[in-house]
Amino acid sequence: MTIQMLLVLLTALELQESGGNKEAFNPVTGATGILQITQPCLTDVNQRYGKAFVLGDMQNRTVARWIALRYLEMYRCQTYEECAKTFYAGPGWRKKQGKAKERVDRYWYSVNRIIYQLEMESKKK
Repeated sequence: MTIQMLLVLLTALELQESGGNKEAFNPVTGATGILQITQPCLTDVNQRYGKAFVLGDMQNRTVARWIALRYLEMYRCQTYEECAKTFYAGPGWRKKQGKAKERVDRYWYSVNRIIYQLEMESKKK
């Protein structure tokens, strides 16, 4: 993916996850910040890259984006769809079945709509 594509993807994920609110918090999952980073995602990245970020750090957009990019890099996703589904459901999203698969597919549909809107806006400029 190009840098421009990654920026579009990150922006779409931010809009999908929190509506762009860097202080967003989900009390059910503990997801925090503009990208709604969860503890398992953060733990994976911290362990892989030797970092010590905490969920509170995810309110910083730059840090949250760094975490998201490293997470997607770890699981080698190549397309918008692979990246969105990995970000939402983890690297095992391909094995999901039934309602879990439907949720992953709905998430991708929603993110894809945002990506399309962002790309159309970009072409107008």
